Amino acid sequence: MRLLLIENDSTHGKVLKDVFSLWGHDVGLCLSAKELSNHLQKSDWNGVVTELAIPGMEKYQVISRVKEEMPWVPVIVLTENGSIKSAVRAIQMGADEFFVKPLEVNQLQAVLGQISRNMRKWEETEYLQSDLKNTSRRMQFQLQKIYRLLERTRKDELKLRFIQRNSLNSISEGLLMLDETGIVYLLNDKMARFLGIPDAGSVNGKNLFQEIPELKATRLFQVFQDFLENQKGLKIDHFTLRDDPRSDCEPVELSIAGSRFNTKDSLFSGVIFIMKKGTGHEC
Repeated sequence: MRLLLIENDSTHGKVLKDVFSLWGHDVGLCLSAKELSNHLQKSDWNGVVTELAIPGMEKYQVISRVKEEMPWVPVIVLTENGSIKSAVRAIQMGADEFFVKPLEVNQLQAVLGQISRNMRKWEETEYLQSDLKNTSRRMQFQLQKIYRLLERTRKDELKLRFIQRNSLNSISEGLLMLDETGIVYLLNDKMARFLGIPDAGSVNGKNLFQEIPELKATRLFQVFQDFLENQKGLKIDHFTLRDDPRSDCEPVELSIAGSRFNTKDSLFSGVIFIMKKGTGHEC
């Protein structure tokens, strides 16, 4: 697991880094606010172990900064200045666990081990691979990274549109990800054209079937509802948007799957539609 260790004492930091490395983690050591900015920009961390304060940042600021940049990453506080009040405050700021030095080694090791197992579940994409046998592993890793970028920049429309145009469209398959309420998480241009949506970015973060009400009368909406009820992946070789045989849309091969994670560790819960590479899509 890629673990970021944030400490305010270089000696303690080096000792803890050695301990975590012996446990099998790839550890980065951060000792100041300036270093933290560099670490957050350069690496995709799976977990963070941090002191409550570091040089250049006041107490609790490091927690909020990490959560702002990487809201999906578990944060474990390991501090010399522990109290019930500080533990409650740390949890309110977004920390997932709180330990006081000298640490309970077995307890901390167990927590890190659980984070590693949760991370592997996502990276190995067992949830997707069980239903989408023909989906490339490269694409699944792209989905993971793009989704995380979207979560980090969801409030910034310009960044969202940049990601939409550059990252999503590097995936050649048509792609649509909807959460259980119909909110659009990912949509690339090829799938947008198939659905008759002029601008894929215009529906990001919005309910697809409210924004484009005519889609409620299509087969896509029927499949979306059926999947939520049955939670069973399927592949349709000759999928058409509308059941009307006179439809001008060419049939495509469409795979449907879903992901469900428990709330604390979830990245996504909903339905994923993937249009096979190379199939027709013009309407």
